[in-house]
Amino acid sequence: MNKFFNLKNILLIISFITYIIIFFFLISNKLSTFDLKIYKSITNYNNNYYLTTFFQFISFLCSRDFIITLCIFTFIFLKNKKVSIYITSSSLFCYFINITIKLLIKRTRPLNGLIIEYGFSFPSGH
Repeated sequence: MNKFFNLKNILLIISFITYIIIFFFLISNKLSTFDLKIYKSITNYNNNYYLTTFFQFISFLCSRDFIITLCIFTFIFLKNKKVSIYITSSSLFCYFINITIKLLIKRTRPLNGLIIEYGFSFPSGH
């Protein structure tokens, strides 16, 4: 079998296609009904301490401050500086792509969220 068609590449292609489909649905404003249903079902779990704590932790792991700290630690503790440069450059690239897409789509955040965030909501960066 061709090396291109391994499981990792197939999953990457499926993820990319799914992302593009969601992107176009967002631009055409066709996800409003679906969004509202999901938001209403999630707000039922607002009082679940463990679920809220879990998602706050996930949000922290994907935060700008954590990623910057992680990049600094890779430069300090990894002996292979090529790996450190790769981690840092790919993190910066993803961060700037994320910001660019947010500025293009300008999707507002839901009201009454569990975590107070500023800026646009899509893509989340997680």
